[in-house]
Amino acid sequence: MQASLVAKAYKKLTPEEMKVYEEMVAKDRERYKREMESYTPPSDDSSDEGNKTNNTKVRKKPKKDPNAPKRAISSYILFSKSIRAQVKKENPDFDFGSIAREIAKRFSALTPEEKAPLEEKSNQDKQRYKAEVAAYKKKQVAKAAESLENGDDDDDDDDDDDDDEDTDDSD
Repeated sequence: MQASLVAKAYKKLTPEEMKVYEEMVAKDRERYKREMESYTPPSDDSSDEGNKTNNTKVRKKPKKDPNAPKRAISSYILFSKSIRAQVKKENPDFDFGSIAREIAKRFSALTPEEKAPLEEKSNQDKQRYKAEVAAYKKKQVAKAAESLENGDDDDDDDDDDDDDEDTDDSD
């Protein structure tokens, strides 16, 4: 609304009054040109610097072990997998978010009797997951113990080798 008021006032200016503003524009253009002569754009390497401005460290997620067991599937996900194709067929114009909202609406409308088989499958999958996690952890502990017994501890060997190389080079 204020912009339209300014536009109306600008249109009412006389040529003498306009000259003042045109001079201001000319001065500002000159200033801009002077500043741009000495401007150097930031390099592409500086993308990491944006994260360091607050002196905070950016933590990287540890990579997932491909041998780790898959998480248990919830009853909602089981329901979603079973009904998604039907919802897409019924509503071909729905986007991804709309389909998800429709599935959520249908899931919350289910009676406890209708949810019972889904929750039973979900509980079975949770038991599978717990058993796989226990076996996975046992295997990880066994690997760690074996590497310690064999002296395969990479961190210590690398550090010792580096130290030996440094002392050999200095002789």
